[in-house]
Amino acid sequence: MAMVGALIIFISSSLCLFLLRNLGRFLHKVWWTPTRIQNMMSLQGIKGLPYRFPHGNTKVISDMRAQSMGKPMEIMHDLFPRIQPHVYSWTQIYEPELIKEILNNREGAYPKMDMEGYAKKLLGEALITNEGEKWAKIRKLANHTFHAESLKGMVPEMSASVETMLERWRQFEGEEIDVFKEFGSLTTEVISRTAFGSSFLEGKHIFEMVAKLTAVTVRNAYNVRLPGISTILKTHDEIEAEKLERGIKTSILDLVKKREDRVKNGQVDNLGSDYLGQLIKVAQDSDKNKNISLEQMVDEIKALYGAGHLTTTNLLAWTVFLLAIHTDWQEKARKEVLQFFGHKSPTSDGIARLKSMNMIINESLRLYPPVLTVTRKVEREVKLGNLNLPANINIFISILALHHNPQIWGNDVHHFKPERFAEGVTKATKNNAAAFVPFGMGPRTCVGLNFTTNEAKIALSMILQRYKFTLSPNYVHNPADIFILTPKNGVQTFLNWYGPQAQLVVTESELIKEILNNRNEAYPKIDLEGYAKKLLGDGLSSTKGEKWVKLRKLANHVFHAESLKSMLPAMITSTEIMLERWRVYEGKEIEVFEEFRLLTSEVISKTAFGSSYLEGKSIFEMLTKLTMIVSRNAQKIRFPGISQFVKSDDDIESEKLEQGIRDCAVNIIKRRQQVKGGGNGSLESDFLGKLIEANHEIDKNKWISEEDMVDECKTLYFAGNDTTTSLLGWTILLLATHKDWQEKARNEVIEFFGQTSINSDGIARLRVINMIIEESIRLYPPVPFIKRKVAKEVKLGKLMVPPHMELYISALALHHDPQIWGEDVHLFRPERFAARVATATKGTAVAFLPFGFGPRTCVGLSFAIVEAKIALSIILQRYTFTLSPTYVHSPIRLFMVQPQRGVQVILHSLE
Repeated sequence: MAMVGALIIFISSSLCLFLLRNLGRFLHKVWWTPTRIQNMMSLQGIKGLPYRFPHGNTKVISDMRAQSMGKPMEIMHDLFPRIQPHVYSWTQIYEPELIKEILNNREGAYPKMDMEGYAKKLLGEALITNEGEKWAKIRKLANHTFHAESLKGMVPEMSASVETMLERWRQFEGEEIDVFKEFGSLTTEVISRTAFGSSFLEGKHIFEMVAKLTAVTVRNAYNVRLPGISTILKTHDEIEAEKLERGIKTSILDLVKKREDRVKNGQVDNLGSDYLGQLIKVAQDSDKNKNISLEQMVDEIKALYGAGHLTTTNLLAWTVFLLAIHTDWQEKARKEVLQFFGHKSPTSDGIARLKSMNMIINESLRLYPPVLTVTRKVEREVKLGNLNLPANINIFISILALHHNPQIWGNDVHHFKPERFAEGVTKATKNNAAAFVPFGMGPRTCVGLNFTTNEAKIALSMILQRYKFTLSPNYVHNPADIFILTPKNGVQTFLNWYGPQAQLVVTESELIKEILNNRNEAYPKIDLEGYAKKLLGDGLSSTKGEKWVKLRKLANHVFHAESLKSMLPAMITSTEIMLERWRVYEGKEIEVFEEFRLLTSEVISKTAFGSSYLEGKSIFEMLTKLTMIVSRNAQKIRFPGISQFVKSDDDIESEKLEQGIRDCAVNIIKRRQQVKGGGNGSLESDFLGKLIEANHEIDKNKWISEEDMVDECKTLYFAGNDTTTSLLGWTILLLATHKDWQEKARNEVIEFFGQTSINSDGIARLRVINMIIEESIRLYPPVPFIKRKVAKEVKLGKLMVPPHMELYISALALHHDPQIWGEDVHLFRPERFAARVATATKGTAVAFLPFGFGPRTCVGLSFAIVEAKIALSIILQRYTFTLSPTYVHSPIRLFMVQPQRGVQVILHSLE
């Protein structure tokens, strides 16, 4: 009995130790490691949704994807927010009528939010944050300072400041200049002269401290600290912010004292009529109903130095940016300026009559509003539209969302079109007064609105009188939200969580290039797991190291240029068979996406496996089913080993499909081996033949196993089929909706081949079709993202990245980036590839990634392009086609980006 008791104790203890050990491993993986990585990346300025146990961000992403892809879209090619909404991210669009009600705030139900923390230090209780009597008092003073007649008196000072800036510009003529910095100095000088009766140098120190305090405030905007904690433990930023706050106050009080001393010493008769003089007068007023405190005065001066400077700087920078791109509007504005002023200084009367300039400024403010959001709080329980809002909640209004709402502005909402303001703001907004609020709305409309627009008009007029300007090739477009929308070099990289697995979403081209070139083997392919492993195994697309080198060499031999020439007859024959089926659909609707799936399956079977589609049909069908399982489980997290105890329906089905695919592939391999054994001589030089030869190799450096052969067959059957099917499907859609390009392509095909058979020499010379294909795979890249992992801690750009982190590169984001491709990024414009890819991407090599980049570029790239050119050429020889009215545009990502409901076209025979 004692031995039995001891055995029970031993087993129980062992089980407890086993469970504790596994619990430790579990917590290390799902809590300790994610927390450490998140802190490490956060310290380097990398943000993103926080890790949530145990699913990371996958539930959020799944919900976003379900919402974005749950309904069809118009036939536009802005896929990024649909296919990858978690990368794109979006802002909730608010009802303009509700916004109007909130901002008008007639019953005082929606006051400004109370400033706290760093924002309080930056803005204090200035006009832009105050409420009640305090606000009314300061607003009256500001209205007096910035009314129309006062602004007229400021025109000479503004012109003189612009003149000083343009004198500096003489040394940059014919060279690159960063105008954002220049406009920062200009607006600082203008505020100093007009509002404080001083020079830029006198207020420079204040501006610099306000800029630093702004930066501190921004980087802590989303950091939440428990109330009172900073009284016990202060962060570096809290210490820095307090120091800057004191420094700004001291410098402002010095400025005030100088003004007061000048009056005391008899240098001037009064405190002056500028803003500083008015503030000092009110601060000294004995009437308590008019008087403001010293703290209020300091806060008002801080606010004007900060907000007044940044607002105009950004308006000028974005307007010059837009005019540099749209030289037609630059020329219109120049002609208008010369018409009113010639080469003389602008006048207040002429400024008011600049219609084109006004349209340009309004459109710039629409596309790049100075302030992105407005926040209000709910003072008491109130009914807003159909909503009952409780007291003490905050309301967030996105100006950016309103300004980019296609329901208000039309489908060209993201395009620079100043003509939309030709008949005024009311007409442009379709009478939605709250749809255009770059300076707010209602009683709290920015008091400096006219000051800012006058200054901008004067600066732009004087620049246009003297200079023409274009965008430098070194410019990188990356607007950043720093309270005010500012241009910023570099791009945003952020952290995402796939369960406990950290994913760094990388969008900067130089970093992507470094990752994909992978020169030091620091960024290998990620290891496939679960359903994806069952689908692709350890084939060429996923394997690494020596095995990859071996398989890549074999594939390169099969798919090199001369081999492709020998595949042309099989590709042509397969297309001819497809078009024979099409005869019954002439003048009728046909769903071509499924037709292309059959075509590409037949081509792969013939060229790579020396068989027919029927022989591999069951493999294709099972791969399709397995792909669907992979797709619907893409954002589901299951803990390692759980499927050993509890299997879902998808687990059971995927195992069955994996085994079925393997059995079919082995049968195809055995049949080919039997043909060789039957005295047919050496194996054929197609892909399957080369795989079997490698399996028979005595040299272990060249030998591959039967499992390797099966995985390679799976990979080629799957990727080779889906990639070309997707390419052909989207290209036909685009040509069906752009008949001009369909006709250009047809003319080119007839020029080279007439109505005769296609040949390899002609295929290589199809320039127009090549442009069309490249634009198609730009808009609809077959593979929308690329993943890599970090093998060891590595420095990536300026970031230190820990090992085992995944790197997520969005080809879709790069292909739809307006800073690379221009404002027409979502439009089908094959002419952008008229020169070459390097010209189209402005020298950014990794901006075009339809088939990957670097040593892991898809080996089947040329195969897919040649097959597509042959199919398109033969179709264009025989048919014109238009889009069927039943077509529903609903792109979806399974593994590839595919049309969820097919592509329906109407065929019209040319014979």
